[in-house]
Amino acid sequence: MQAIDPLGLSRLLYLLAGTALLTLPAGCRHGHQHPNDGSGGEGAQGGGAGAGLTPAGGNGAATGGQVSPTGGGSSGGADPGGQAGTQSAGRAGALGSSGEAGSGAGAPQGEAGNQGMAGHAGSPQPCPPCGDGYTRAGDTDCACVDVDDCATDNGGCDAHAECTNTEGSRTCSCQDGWQGDGVTCEDLDECATDHAGCGDHATCSNTEGFFLCTCDDGWVGDGVTCEDLDECATDHGGCDPNADCTNTMGSHTCACLDGWQGDGVTCEDVDECATNHGGCSDHATCTNTEGSFRCSCDDGWQGDGVTCEDVDECATDHGDCDPNADCTNTMGSHTCTCLDGYEGDGSACEDIDECATDAAECGEHADCTNTSGSYTCACGTGWSGDGHVCEDVDECATSNGGCSTHADCSNTEGSRLCQCREGYEGDGVDCENIDECQRHTDDCHEHASCTDTEGS
Repeated sequence: MQAIDPLGLSRLLYLLAGTALLTLPAGCRHGHQHPNDGSGGEGAQGGGAGAGLTPAGGNGAATGGQVSPTGGGSSGGADPGGQAGTQSAGRAGALGSSGEAGSGAGAPQGEAGNQGMAGHAGSPQPCPPCGDGYTRAGDTDCACVDVDDCATDNGGCDAHAECTNTEGSRTCSCQDGWQGDGVTCEDLDECATDHAGCGDHATCSNTEGFFLCTCDDGWVGDGVTCEDLDECATDHGGCDPNADCTNTMGSHTCACLDGWQGDGVTCEDVDECATNHGGCSDHATCTNTEGSFRCSCDDGWQGDGVTCEDVDECATDHGDCDPNADCTNTMGSHTCTCLDGYEGDGSACEDIDECATDAAECGEHADCTNTSGSYTCACGTGWSGDGHVCEDVDECATSNGGCSTHADCSNTEGSRLCQCREGYEGDGVDCENIDECQRHTDDCHEHASCTDTEGS
């Protein structure tokens, strides 16, 4: 704010005041002692023209001359309290009939002073107005003092400006974070220039009169310096327990482990067996487990589950078949079959008594004998053959059928008959001579002598 030149204004006011006084009637020009003057009486035409220069370049106020014995006014001295650019009115001259107006005395280098106003008899002269930025020191003091423009409404500066009072004026300066002439301040967008010094991995946020540097997600620091945050070091980076957490610059990745599927944050077990039998052999069982699976060869097969070969069960412990059973290996298994003459499931076999059933095929004249797991057929006595077919044996054809030499052998089916001949007795196998004489079975005459003979 530029101050108005007080010198020009005060000169104008003095000229106007002087002109008014000179035109007053003679009776009106006699005045009383000026309240600021220590000397007494009225003057007829008190006043003087200021001719001196003040050190500050302003007009010194001419003071009214003192009463001389002849009524003439002495030269007035420069007002030591005059401010730059203002002029005090000359004090009223002392009482005299025709006193001369005193002339103003000026300090070196000051501008020429205006003619002092003639004292108005009987009334004080008004103080000239102070310039912009100044005010009266008091009600009866014409001295002007600086006004603190900043004390009221921040001196007209913007709410975001600092007001600094100066002599007769003030300055307005926008605060940090604001730009303008101080009277009007606008927010300064620090982020628009060099990212406001924020780090490469930070976000610059402009605010009114300020800005913030905030490290981006995945980075830590004060915003000016940001370092990579190892998310995996805390709570496994939020990844699923069945996932690998891999730290990256400014971020991280979650990847489900083998045997698990999902986005890494959530992982679910993969049922490998549901696809292509988990790669297990056709002769294996696929068992799903958490995060994996297992291939196990089926019974009767051996291998790692991916490759399975047939097991020859009969090669070990007869396949657990009964000793009286046949063990037959099959692909992936085996069979146990009881041997002929035994019955059971093959794992346990019992002998069959073929002779007790119609299973035996012995001949009619043969004897059936049960054996372990079988039977035998043997032709009965008097018969010959393999037991399945039996023919009668003619025992008499051989050694008289075992009959006594004194007997007749008669062949029968399956046997023979021995019969002692006449004159002999016995079972036919053994025949003894009969003593007919002794038994009186002879047919001799009663007067004849009887002599026994063999067989007669």
